[in-house]
Amino acid sequence: APINLRGGIGVLNQLAVTFGIFLSQILGLSEVLGNDDNWAWLMAFITFPTALNILILLFCPMSPRFLYISQNREGDARKELYRLRRDDDEVDNEIQEMEEEKKAEKEPDMSVWDVLTSKSLRISLIIGIVMHLSQQLSGIVAIFYYAVTFFQSAGIE
Repeated sequence: APINLRGGIGVLNQLAVTFGIFLSQILGLSEVLGNDDNWAWLMAFITFPTALNILILLFCPMSPRFLYISQNREGDARKELYRLRRDDDEVDNEIQEMEEEKKAEKEPDMSVWDVLTSKSLRISLIIGIVMHLSQQLSGIVAIFYYAVTFFQSAGIE
């Protein structure tokens, strides 16, 4: 994505996940599809967005940044960028930006043990582990599971 759109486009993934959870809560209501007669339709419903995503993916270009920075495939990156931008000057400018980014992001080769024992990464590692554990242990899945019951006991039908 162009630099000016990257942050906004990155938010779309979380928005889609949130919308999917909301839609599944609505479809899971017993009045809609969450009953003995329609549960199979509810389970089958997921095939539609999945099939749509697979079809769309067939027409998406590969990531030029991944091709250039991670795979060192400049020719393929140029081809995919041209497919997106249709302007040689823009392609050249973006390849130059990626080259600068590649030089700036050169990471040392580290094994898992090196990461776990590195004093400079210890705080970051602890923060990451605590965040993941707090998410897993927060009980949000139970809230989603019992959401309908919560609403019903609050008088919302």
